[in-house]
Amino acid sequence: MRLSVGWLPGRRLPDKALDLLDEACAKARVPTVTAPADLAAGLVVTAQTVAGVLSAWAGVPVEGLLDQE
Repeated sequence: MRLSVGWLPGRRLPDKALDLLDEACAKARVPTVTAPADLAAGLVVTAQTVAGVLSAWAGVPVEGLLDQE
């Protein structure tokens, strides 16, 4: 949530935080769609995944986002 508050000022909570998390989960899930079931079962969304999505949205390098966290 802190990343969305600091880097998406034009949007309101909780929508911006949920949209960010939803996009990160989708990004993590897409490569496992054709993977074996046991690989998909261990799916984990990390701060790095969320920061990658926010980086694309805000045009800020991922390193800059995580350094301020």
